[in-house]
Amino acid sequence: MISIVIVNYNSGNLVADCVKSLLDNIDISFEVIVVDNNSSDNSIEILKSVSIDSPNIKIVELKENTGFAKGNNIGVSHSNGEMLHFLNPDIIVNKKLNGHYRLINEQNEDKIYVTTLTDPEGGLRKSKYLIPTLGNYFKRLMKSKNVRYWDIGASLIIKKTVFEKLGKWEERYFMYAEDLDLFYTAHLHGIGVKYLDTQIIHIEKGCSVNVWDNYKRASIVEKSFKSFYKKHKMLYQYFIIRPIQLIYMLFHDFNDFKISSLTFFKTIFK
Repeated sequence: MISIVIVNYNSGNLVADCVKSLLDNIDISFEVIVVDNNSSDNSIEILKSVSIDSPNIKIVELKENTGFAKGNNIGVSHSNGEMLHFLNPDIIVNKKLNGHYRLINEQNEDKIYVTTLTDPEGGLRKSKYLIPTLGNYFKRLMKSKNVRYWDIGASLIIKKTVFEKLGKWEERYFMYAEDLDLFYTAHLHGIGVKYLDTQIIHIEKGCSVNVWDNYKRASIVEKSFKSFYKKHKMLYQYFIIRPIQLIYMLFHDFNDFKISSLTFFKTIFK
């Protein structure tokens, strides 16, 4: 069995559409655990109306917003599958995913599997990024084959035993950077990443855009980014790498630069 874990917070119709796409397309043994972080909208009521006759749908309603990482860990604690698929509520899957589920079960490898993400029109979304450490940047400049990357956590498949070996999702991050941390920790443990050619639709920011404005989102990103370096005892790298990234933004996206530079200077004094 595969356990599909979805953390929901005020995603409106998106989470219901996501679950409906799973019910319509997945034909292997599966369960869906939706963890609701105390939503104030009607997303759970909509979801219940879609999944009322589906015994393999579990809804875990929390009394507070615990964030993405802790919400996922709570979902895993309610799961029965040997394989986990962490899925954002703004995802729409298709039948091709069944073949990869079967292949992953057959191969039984200790890896993190990443699906290809597209926008609703079919265009590929960028989801793969360089792990931001000085050593990794140097490897990139030297065109080394050992450059390490991380992927956004919108759709990740992993064996439960491997997930537990990695220490689960790091709950010090309320949101953002927990996926960076998971891949970095996997790298430290020698656990590789395998990319699947299954293309699934990711609405992207379909949930958070309804909750936070750009400044609030940037503040959370900055705090999580700094926490990543602090956790792995390389905080000095944050004060080297982040200004370089801001200079890049200055010449490529001035609006992002204004917001990110403001949140950076506020964060360095905390």
